[in-house]
This record gives sequence, C-alpha cells and structure tokens, in this order.
Amino acid sequence: MRRKTSYLFLLITLAFVIVPQVTFGCACYTEDSELVPIDDYCAAVCGEDEATSSAFESDSSSGTCTCTDGTEVVAGCEYACEADGYGTEDTATIVDDGSSSSTTTSNSSKLIKPILSIDIPTVTFTDADGIIDGDTIKINYLGVYIAGVYKYLLGISTLIAIVMLMIGGLQYTIFQEDKGKTRIKNAVTGLVLLLSTYLILVTINPRLVVFPLLELENVNYEALVADSGDVSGATSTENLKAAGIDCPGSGDVATIAKSFVSKTTYRMGAKGGPAPYSDEKKIDGSGRPYSEYCPEGTVCLDCSGFVGLVAQCAGLVSKNESGGTAGIFASAQSITSCGSDSVTLKDGTTHTLTAGDLVGFIAGDTTKSTGGHVWMYIGDGTLINSVGSGRSSGTSVITQPLTSACKAFPLRFVDR
Repeated sequence: MRRKTSYLFLLITLAFVIVPQVTFGCACYTEDSELVPIDDYCAAVCGEDEATSSAFESDSSSGTCTCTDGTEVVAGCEYACEADGYGTEDTATIVDDGSSSSTTTSNSSKLIKPILSIDIPTVTFTDADGIIDGDTIKINYLGVYIAGVYKYLLGISTLIAIVMLMIGGLQYTIFQEDKGKTRIKNAVTGLVLLLSTYLILVTINPRLVVFPLLELENVNYEALVADSGDVSGATSTENLKAAGIDCPGSGDVATIAKSFVSKTTYRMGAKGGPAPYSDEKKIDGSGRPYSEYCPEGTVCLDCSGFVGLVAQCAGLVSKNESGGTAGIFASAQSITSCGSDSVTLKDGTTHTLTAGDLVGFIAGDTTKSTGGHVWMYIGDGTLINSVGSGRSSGTSVITQPLTSACKAFPLRFVDR
C-alpha cells in the first residue's frame, strides 16, 4: 500500500511538472500588433466587460469599430473589425506601466500568425514562416507546429524514461532485482529509440524531416475585378453541354453556380455563345485576340453573362441581366454596410441575403474599375462571380466573402 501511495504521489508531481501551464486571461495586442495573452493586468487594460464582450458596432465608412457603450476603443474590438472585413484593427497598445492607448493599423497585406489555444514552449511562429511573394503565399505554419510538438513530446518522453530508470534502480536496490532490471531495460530501450528517431528517419529518406513551404495562390480580387467588365446581351446555353455543365432550369442555386467552376473562361461580352466576342480587346501570349476563340471544354462568360446564365439554369426570376450591370443596377440602392450575410441600404433598411441575390456596381461608381461588375450570392456569406485578369482557360469563376467585396467596392443591391 505504501509503495502504491508513493507511485501515486510521484505521478501527481510529474503531472504538475510535465503538463504545460495554460494562461487564463484575455488576449490583447502588443505594440507590434501581435495577439498574445497578457494575464495579470490584461483585464485592467482591456476592461473586464470589454475584453470578453462581443457586442460591438462597426463603421464601414471610416473602417473603425467602437464599443456599444460609447467608451474608448479597447482590445477585443479587433475581432468585430476583422469579422466585418473592413481591413483595419483597433488595438490596445500595451506598455510597461499597464496603461493603454488606442491605435488603428492596417492588416490588408500582413499574414496573421496562428494563435495556439494552449501555449507550447517549443512552437514559435515567426514572420518568415508566412510570406507573400508576388502572386504566391508561402506558409510553413504546419511544419513549424509539427517540429515543435515533436521536440516538446521528446522532452517529456525523455523525462519519463529517466524517471523510470530511477524507479528501476530503486527497485533493484530493495531486492526486486528482476523487476528492476526489466524496468531499466525497457526505459533504456525506449530512450535509445526516442533519441535515434531523427537518425532513423534521415537514413530512410532525408525528406521525411524537411518541411518545405506550402505555396498557395494569392488571389487579388480587386485587380481581377478591375480588369473585368461586361456589356449587355442575351445569354445562351449553346456551349454548356460541351463544357459538362448541367442546366436543369430549376434547382439549388449554389450547386448550379458552383458547377461552372473550372469550366468557365472569361471573355468580355461573352454570354455563353461561340466566338467571336467583339467587346473583348485583350491579346493572348501568341498575339492572337482572345475575342476569336473560346477554349475547348469551357463556356465563355463575362460577369453579367455568368449570373444571367446561372439564374436561367436555376429558374430564377430575371433581374434584367441581359442589360448588363448597367441594366441590373440602374435603379438599385447603394449598400452602406455589410454583415456576414446581410446588407444595409442607403434608406436604412437591412436585408438578409438569399441565394440568387445580386450585388455589384456600374461604370462610374468607383475609380477602381472603368466598367461595372456583378456578383451573385450563393449562401453562407459567399459571393460567386466571373472575373478575368488573364483569360486562362477555365479559371474565371471564383468565390469570395460578401464582406471582402463590400470592403473593396461601393456596391448596390438587387433582391431576387
């Protein structure tokens, strides 16, 4: 009984030594705009209620947010700004004396480093682990995490093996030789395996211990839209079957819209029919006008041609898509602010979007684009549209958050 009690006490002691400490406190921004837990004086800086409250008001015109009780902007408010997608963060700058000052910083081009729910000492993310290189985002957060967790578990496992050696030695000295020898042998075997794991992996294949940067495409939505546009024209289902797109005439809007992904090529003035497209002025790499052809296996559409054809295939009521963006939004109200799935209009009314609703702008609404553009809402805070900076085969239909488009452009709204 005494031996069991000793083992239990030893295990409890090890638990306090081995298990990482979890900091209970709110999260504040440091002077480097890095979200970190600051435990003791954080509540005093942020304010007990403001640090945990999610009740915030956002102001899309200025790109800032303030707490609903009208008090000074404090840490915690950055979550509301980030969720609304206005691209700015109100931060509480923490200084040594525990005071705070409110600042606004842009986060449009800086990658947000992961924040672990439980701090692991051997896992540290740096700016070099996530970089934007032209049209490519290179990240290594997963590799850093795996390597850090391995080092952390290796340390814990080594500590346990050493403790088992000590227990085995104790057993050996108190006349439990066989049990002591077995425990020591097992502990040494485990320790050797742990410490030689790296060598084993390198011997099998050196690439097993190398975590190359993951490369993702950095989609510049504004540039894509700015290089797009549309004109009026009736849509055609002529090339849909050849592109592998089903047009049932009714059905789920999101499913039908997504069926155009990877099967649609952007052409200015294209409405689903065959080439030529007289309004397409760009030239491909070989010097051939894009207007002369539509890549085999795809259907060519501009932005209004795409939403018009999706509406036709889903059996939706026409919203003058054949008139292009000028016809769609001619009398549409402007949007003053956006939620994740709702818009507030100039007259003060708020509308929760349903699949098939349209948002966009017409020529002259913004200096970011010489033409108009239109997106279709497909649910879950997501818009879908046909855009084309280049005119590559099957790349035009993409999705983006409603808040992202709302942040970038002055939009109008048409309720389906």
